[in-house]
Amino acid sequence: MTRATGKKSRKLGKARTLALLVITGLVILYLLSREQANDLQLWHIEQLEEEFSREKLGQIRSFDDYLQLEARVLVEMEEKIVNRTAQGPGFELVRYSNGSMASPSSFSPNWNMSFELEVEQPEGGVLLLHGMSDSPYSLRKLALSFHQRNFWVVGLRLPGHGTIPSGLRYIDWEDMDAAVNLAASHLFEKTAQGPLHLIGYSTGAPLALNYTLDRMAAGNEPLPASLILISPAIGIHPAARLAGVKNLLARLPGLDQLAWLSVEP
Repeated sequence: MTRATGKKSRKLGKARTLALLVITGLVILYLLSREQANDLQLWHIEQLEEEFSREKLGQIRSFDDYLQLEARVLVEMEEKIVNRTAQGPGFELVRYSNGSMASPSSFSPNWNMSFELEVEQPEGGVLLLHGMSDSPYSLRKLALSFHQRNFWVVGLRLPGHGTIPSGLRYIDWEDMDAAVNLAASHLFEKTAQGPLHLIGYSTGAPLALNYTLDRMAAGNEPLPASLILISPAIGIHPAARLAGVKNLLARLPGLDQLAWLSVEP
């Protein structure tokens, strides 16, 4: 055997070993996905096409446009999810069952959606940014408190949130950042360029910080007068990258449940 033949043989051996490891890994992942106690539901599978993304900035140029798009997202969710979810006994606590106690549409206002609290002569503007897998609901008490102190308040629903769980699979931080820019510019205009205050909870905190640093670097308005960061998710463990791998593998037939850490009612 020549040296060249030997090298080629070793390369083929490594390739076979790698292929075997990949196949073994896929088989293990498939078996793990079959171990899920519950099957995926419509709200895990469907995608809401009306959801905001930065690619839509050509059509969605203001916060008012964003709110109109948000209304269309709700209509789409009604058609794709709510109208296809059973009602009545046994479904009283199912989030997407029309008329259930868990349905946000049973409450007014629907705190899962963006909200705006206006005043006639605002002291300034307050933009509230919720966390990952959260909704504006979690910051409503702060919103009401600032509104009582004569601040114009916007609670922004970040894209992919407040609708169906699968929405989080189709957005990234740049989409959320684009929504923050729309809301901040809107507040700055409504408060006659008054002081703008950003409050970010968990994932909302790095979004607020990123917005501020971008404005400082470019020298653009509106630059926040203050930042309030609540339990900020500034760092993330390197192992979180595996979530992207799982999400990619979930696109393969039979591996759809890999997109979820757990599937619960």
